[in-house]
Amino acid sequence: MSIIYIIVILAFIESLILIMASIRGLIFILTVIFKREKKSEDSKPNPEPDPEKYFVSVLLPIYNEVNVVDRLLRACTSFTFPSYEVIVVDDSTDETVEILKKWRKHPKVKVIHRNHRKGWKGGALNTALENLNPKSTHIMVFDADFIPPPNLLEKFLEKFENNNEIMIVQGYQRHTLNKDENWVTKGIRVLHSMIYLVEFDAKSKLGLPVPVTGSVFMIRTELLKKFRFSEDITEDWNLTMRLYAQGYKVHYDPELVAFAECPSGLLEYFCQQMRWAEGHTRNYKRHLWRVLTSKKLSLKEKLEFMILAISCINAVPMIMLLVAWILAFLFPSLFPEVYSSPLIPLSMYLSLPSIPVVVIANTLAMIIDGTTRDALWLPYTILLYYITLPGVAFAVFKGLLTKEYREFFRRTYKTGKITDKSVLSWIRE
Repeated sequence: MSIIYIIVILAFIESLILIMASIRGLIFILTVIFKREKKSEDSKPNPEPDPEKYFVSVLLPIYNEVNVVDRLLRACTSFTFPSYEVIVVDDSTDETVEILKKWRKHPKVKVIHRNHRKGWKGGALNTALENLNPKSTHIMVFDADFIPPPNLLEKFLEKFENNNEIMIVQGYQRHTLNKDENWVTKGIRVLHSMIYLVEFDAKSKLGLPVPVTGSVFMIRTELLKKFRFSEDITEDWNLTMRLYAQGYKVHYDPELVAFAECPSGLLEYFCQQMRWAEGHTRNYKRHLWRVLTSKKLSLKEKLEFMILAISCINAVPMIMLLVAWILAFLFPSLFPEVYSSPLIPLSMYLSLPSIPVVVIANTLAMIIDGTTRDALWLPYTILLYYITLPGVAFAVFKGLLTKEYREFFRRTYKTGKITDKSVLSWIRE
């Protein structure tokens, strides 16, 4: 079989994946629209968590974050809930080390400096776990580019207070701090909000697995001490798969919000997506069978993990689909076997429904987030997807063929800029 026919077959397979993704996306959209939770006017406010009962350890893994580390620590030492500590594990080699020295005297802050990057973020977080206050009952994690609001600890703890079965809660990472900086940040802002406000919210309502996304999540201390973090480049997804394989569920609440910064450059976003694709692929290779054979998961949860695994490696057949279209419609005389194949027009017809579903999902996310005009940035989101597609496909192959990440860890550079006027007003207040 010639390489051309292989491309055509993979293109057709991708079109089937796209039509299934469209159906799934439509189900998510309808779920978010029609299963909106209504707050009763007669409902009583939740009682405030007891500071004598709870103690939160806020973990901050830091690596060369000179532009944002002060901002992060100002926010994380301004929580209104009194019983907490802030543990900074710093791997920095730049001026960040000097900035953190002035925070060592703060009564809430403990700064631990590592002279190496062993285990990357997961390794730093494991170091923090070894230095927790003995009173710690819950752990919260923030990446360096986040600004959590002062009342966030109480709001998270309320979820645990009201339900003793809840072990881990994921919040909404609202990537809007620098959303107006350039076309890259605009595209990323729309994508992230769609994931959190439509996909994750629908999954939560449908009883499907919601991932731990590395930041803005709280977990019971005894559980995290048991599982710890893997020392790889996607420690959050590794933790997610291990938790679900053991029957633990991630509770998601989109009202638990912390503001975040978008990668401000195309190269930063490109490298971030490649790192995530490689790490996720490798963790699927390691843990997917364990999840699928777990007796503690329902059939629909296992099916969702299968769909996520297919989505992870989807960049490869997606490239084949694009190549098939180019060969068929731009070079028909050079590749007549492609042009004459009925699979190519069929692939196009099957792929078309994905376009309106994507538009509706992203517009719905902007409506829910109260910034409808940002939906006009969707073309930037689509452009970013296609620009990063070849790199993501290459990273998928690396994840499949290698056992561990061996390259230099290129961190995502943060500028510290804030362009969102609503956030600026909130900060001033």
